[in-house]
Amino acid sequence: MELFLNEAHNTVYLSKAELASAQLRTDILTVYDLCIEEWIPATRDEPAIVNVAASFHCTHNTKVGFCLMIIGRNRAGVSLWACALSGSLEPSEAYEYADSVLISKRAIREVHDFTLILHGGPPDGPPEGSGSEPTSVPAG
Repeated sequence: MELFLNEAHNTVYLSKAELASAQLRTDILTVYDLCIEEWIPATRDEPAIVNVAASFHCTHNTKVGFCLMIIGRNRAGVSLWACALSGSLEPSEAYEYADSVLISKRAIREVHDFTLILHGGPPDGPPEGSGSEPTSVPAG
């Protein structure tokens, strides 16, 4: 499933089944091979782990920076965990990025679908889809 994103539409909602076949495309970047692996430990004391990976391909003629935010949500749309894959690529370069997050076992069992938010652009300007200035989120 190929999804085209731009400044006005940089967010998609995908079920677990849709995630594996999704390709996100912008004018400068393609994201593919999206993978989310959930690991629930057998012991009570250990947290659950979510491993997130995706491949990124620069389709722009200059270096680009990007950030893909992946958010696991329950059936009510409440965010249970979030992970960001970010980096930069040279023209025609492709690379796989991965990260992991620790969450409670209860939360991992409640994940129903995912929100994906993609921002990207040349390093000399604001990220595509960001408006003008980057915003900060207060801690806590």
